[in-house]
Amino acid sequence: MIMTTRTKLILIGGGIVVVLAIVGAIIFMRPDNTQTPLPEDEQTQVTPQDTTTVRTDTTPVTSTTDNPAARVPATPLEPAESDLIAIAVPFVERLGSFSNQGNGKNLEILLPFMTQSLKTWATDKIAEVKSVEYQPIYAGTTTTVLSYHVASMNDIDAQITMTVQRKESVGTVTNSKVYNQDATIQMMKEGSVWLVDSVDWKE
Repeated sequence: MIMTTRTKLILIGGGIVVVLAIVGAIIFMRPDNTQTPLPEDEQTQVTPQDTTTVRTDTTPVTSTTDNPAARVPATPLEPAESDLIAIAVPFVERLGSFSNQGNGKNLEILLPFMTQSLKTWATDKIAEVKSVEYQPIYAGTTTTVLSYHVASMNDIDAQITMTVQRKESVGTVTNSKVYNQDATIQMMKEGSVWLVDSVDWKE
């Protein structure tokens, strides 16, 4: 079959029309992935989250403070006095934090930091607490040292006065009362180690 030049031109032209039609359909049907920005006043402004926690209540915490030096003493401390405070503050807080379900654990953990006379008292107290029948209704006290002052100190003994905050709770922590109390701590030096000899809670 012999194709004339006119027939060839008609076939080529028809092919071009078909190709253009297909390309046009693809462009028309392609989704628009561009996003129109919001007007300036309608855009959401994202600010970093404030992670600072502000304590608004004055109730004592339930655990002892691991850094007693962070508190401000009544007067500036000498380096030797800092050694006393590092023992006395957490000691008083643990001694004064207990419950009827604690089984004397607050005293047991303090035994290595006591003189022999205070250790004898604590051992008897632990035995007394453990002999009491388990109490299903919680009753406990937490203690936080607010301030302290090294009243006297020499190479043998030292005396520290403290003001603490105490929280007594019964049943739940919301059923509680908070009050301040003063205490006097007597310490004795055995070798190079300071030990607590007595804690006198003031009424």
